[in-house]
Amino acid sequence: MTAPRALGRAARTLLSGAALGALVLGVGGRVVMRLLALSDAAPPGFSWGGTGEVIAYGALVGVGGGLLLLLLGLLWGQSPRRGVLLGLLTYGAAALTLPAHIAATTAALGERAAPALMLFGVCFLLYGWLLDRLAPATPFAQRGRGH
Repeated sequence: MTAPRALGRAARTLLSGAALGALVLGVGGRVVMRLLALSDAAPPGFSWGGTGEVIAYGALVGVGGGLLLLLLGLLWGQSPRRGVLLGLLTYGAAALTLPAHIAATTAALGERAAPALMLFGVCFLLYGWLLDRLAPATPFAQRGRGH
């Protein structure tokens, strides 16, 4: 594969990561937050700013997931478990880079933190699986195969 084609596929992988991150991690994360509020009988609350922040953070984390997928494609090639690994690695990276106010909100959940983290984990596993299936993840790994 030529360098411009490989770079184009890498860019599409990053864009796919951002789009899926906004949808699955951002919108999905917002749904998880709403479920947590409902389970706590909290009054309904919604703000466009808060929702936009969660979706933008999902897109940003999604770009990081795209980078991880490119790296996994180089190191591991195709594997049926790659999407699960991608979801777990992205979840770990996101947990390490949480903005302070989101980390404080998570810590304030107390005993409900474990179920909340599991629900967010499901979002990340779905994200990893979808990105692995939909993105052109191995643009550089096809060298020498006659492509």
